[in-house]
Amino acid sequence: MFKQLKKHGEVISCQPVKEWDMDKWIQTLAGELHITVPESIHELFTQEIGANLMALRMEMEKLALNVGEGGVVTKELAEELLSHSAEASGLKLVDAVMERDLGRAIRIYKDLEKLNEEPIALTALLASQFRIINQAKVLKQKGYAQNQMKSYIKAHPYVLKMALKREKFFTNEELNQIMEQLAETDHTLKQGMMDKSLAFEMLLYKMINIKQGHAV
Repeated sequence: MFKQLKKHGEVISCQPVKEWDMDKWIQTLAGELHITVPESIHELFTQEIGANLMALRMEMEKLALNVGEGGVVTKELAEELLSHSAEASGLKLVDAVMERDLGRAIRIYKDLEKLNEEPIALTALLASQFRIINQAKVLKQKGYAQNQMKSYIKAHPYVLKMALKREKFFTNEELNQIMEQLAETDHTLKQGMMDKSLAFEMLLYKMINIKQGHAV
């Protein structure tokens, strides 16, 4: 049997999919399912699903059932139907702060609350996201390229890529103030000084006020 395998067998590479290959896979699966997924929302798929082809296929099939053959997947539909991960929701919260959209931030939080995500864990998640954004901004200002930053920022390459896209929307002072608010809320939550849900909603309000340039 071994001799036959050696003579006729074929080696097929099954390396893990990289984030930068996801655009190609989204378009390939969309073609197979006869639907259109605009490039403008590919990032949303990567945020929510990561580089998991099995999960991507399942989510694409779900979207195809909703839009029908020849249909176009909109951003609104994708946001509504894609399965959500906590990390992806953390990025959405960052974006809501970036866009100064308190209503959206609260809606994202309420969705996470229904999934039994704890405010303490969400505060830590936000702190992690903003810490990477802050580090990326500082290193970029010092002239570091993205590939050089990997040695200093211990984060997934995709998370670093997203941080570099977001850092330009915040000043150094805003990021420092946001980190201070996150630290204060973490202390408040762990000491039981305020209702946890209220404390987290206040955190979102304060971060957005910082972004708007108001005192908190």
